[in-house]
Amino acid sequence: RIEIVIPTHYHGDHIENIPELVAMEKTKVIAQEAVASAIQHPERFNLAASLPWYGTRYFNIDVDQAMPDRAVMKWKEYELEFFRLGGQTFHAGGLSTIVDGQRVVFAGDSMGWQVPLCYNDSEPVERGSLYSVQQLLARRPQLLVGGHGWVNKNPMPLLEHQLRLAKRMVETYRALSAHDDLRKFFDPFI
Repeated sequence: RIEIVIPTHYHGDHIENIPELVAMEKTKVIAQEAVASAIQHPERFNLAASLPWYGTRYFNIDVDQAMPDRAVMKWKEYELEFFRLGGQTFHAGGLSTIVDGQRVVFAGDSMGWQVPLCYNDSEPVERGSLYSVQQLLARRPQLLVGGHGWVNKNPMPLLEHQLRLAKRMVETYRALSAHDDLRKFFDPFI
């Protein structure tokens, strides 16, 4: 039996089958609170890759438990740390735990798909690529698991490289922006 499912972000390709899993297995949905807000109430946000785009009859997903940033939950022999991740979408969460003595971090699509600009309010310093790389580096993963089957067994060199790239991109954005606040450069609706 699948007891819990922990979605990393709202995008339909990651959550479209959760309602069926809940119905068949009585699975509990537990999510970092930014993810929980987006999947429960997508109408409140300007989101891409919504559930209807994937042909599902669902618009949202009910969440049994929303976990605050950096909250730790005990599940069986594991301590699961839920943290705000950002990156590909601001409404993303990561999960950190120890498995067989190794720090394993689950990052959804926040790593492995690093793109300099991405829809979903991903200003890089506090919400997007730079922020997400810093969150991952802070946890010093020995194994990094991303979405779509992406896994890195020695992620620190990659993360350090991504940090350098993200910092360079932020400098470029600042040079191009007429605003001190990069959110105004990235989000024309604020």
